[in-house]
Amino acid sequence: MAPSAQQHIDHESYSSWRQHSELEKMVDLPAELENELNKLDTQFWVSGSELKKIVERFREELEEGLTKNDQNIPMNLAWTGLPSGSEKGEILTLDLGGTNLRVCKVILHGDREGAKEKSELDQEQYKLPKDLKTGDADGLWTFISDKLEDLVKSRNLGKDYSKEKPMPLGFTFNYARR
Repeated sequence: MAPSAQQHIDHESYSSWRQHSELEKMVDLPAELENELNKLDTQFWVSGSELKKIVERFREELEEGLTKNDQNIPMNLAWTGLPSGSEKGEILTLDLGGTNLRVCKVILHGDREGAKEKSELDQEQYKLPKDLKTGDADGLWTFISDKLEDLVKSRNLGKDYSKEKPMPLGFTFNYARR
């Protein structure tokens, strides 16, 4: 990148509170407090080029976490390729969003002859109570496990699956997109 372009990025990325003249007009700070705020602003300011270095190092850490054990950011490779369409079997899934919890039993038929569809979906959907959205983790996980237990019992899955022969479980945690 040309030096002038880099300087522009560094200048643009510096969005100190001091550059916002409207904010300065609204705030009447004692000189001592303003001096301390200026010191903090200077100490914590990060240039655009420095941010790029941080992002690059973070990417390296993520890559190391995916390829080696016992790294700073341990990660599990959650995919190994796209599905082929020939997958078979039953799986439980949990889909937790900001509003609902879906507990599902999915049957994958693969290339089975006579199957009208590649899969079947049997699901229960539950609206998340407001108190769970702001409560502690124990309350949320108790709610999730209770609803999962309800589906397992209502579909009589205990006859085919046990501790010794567990049914696979997938979990999706949705997050807001901008």
